[in-house]
Amino acid sequence: MPATLGAVNVYLIKGPRGVGLIDTGMDDVNSVKELLGLLKKEGVDPGSIDQVICTHHHPDHCGIGKTLQGFGARVLMSEPDAGSLALFLSKPEMDRQRATFFGRHDVPDEFCDRVEAMFPFFRKLQESFVPDGFLSDAQIVDMGGIELEVMLTPGHTRGHICLIQRDAGLIFTGDHIIPGDATHVSMREEVHGTDPLGKFVRSLERVRDLGPMVGLGGHGEHMPDTSLRADQLVRHHRARIERVARTLDDEPRKVFDLSEKALGARKKVFGRWLAMSQTLAYLEHLVTRGEAVEVTMDRGVGYRRS
Repeated sequence: MPATLGAVNVYLIKGPRGVGLIDTGMDDVNSVKELLGLLKKEGVDPGSIDQVICTHHHPDHCGIGKTLQGFGARVLMSEPDAGSLALFLSKPEMDRQRATFFGRHDVPDEFCDRVEAMFPFFRKLQESFVPDGFLSDAQIVDMGGIELEVMLTPGHTRGHICLIQRDAGLIFTGDHIIPGDATHVSMREEVHGTDPLGKFVRSLERVRDLGPMVGLGGHGEHMPDTSLRADQLVRHHRARIERVARTLDDEPRKVFDLSEKALGARKKVFGRWLAMSQTLAYLEHLVTRGEAVEVTMDRGVGYRRS
């Protein structure tokens, strides 16, 4: 991945009747060169790839969908995430609203300007394409003779999917579960009011209840026990929910202020924006549970305890 964004895992599936990919990497010259070089080392011609499954719509996971379609592959993802991708690419005029979370939240102008300026950068790392098909929960996908079971795991995105290979005891987790860090819950305009944090916790519990499996995530090393890791993340987010609840009092507060109080200071602007996004997910969840109230303020909305 370019700049200081790290690396993304792309998985090559070699079956008895063909080959496929899980995720793609970004639309970046060096990223594409790296992917093609690794395929060559494995003796795989890009034109022989039958199917590509994207776990979600972020550019590091489906950035070169159009290029792979050009090689002849069918590219599949969930329908909700295909919609989110189309919305992000087709509506750049909404970037300022995105910087203020749907234009509903009051942030300093300079902060808003700097966050808004980052979205075109991410858009440049993503090809525009239309998936060849949509994947749904419990669907079985044949990838070169290897069966993968789709599990819908919303939270990181509204249509994120994991892929289960039961015979091998494997689960490809995308960004739903990764080692080391707790997955960020994306608060885009299309998930406002749908309690994505609640859906995320429930989907973590689904993975936990599968029992121990080896997890192959979108970033980092493999995870020896996804049941254990999912349970850790459930407990992490439940503790964070309570921490955010404790920041509330009888006076409404802005998310910009609550996020720093609840999750700590962030030196980088985009990190602060992500912390706001995560705090907003917790706050909307608390509203859903009846433990917080959204209040209209002079500029935007705020939150107080119920």
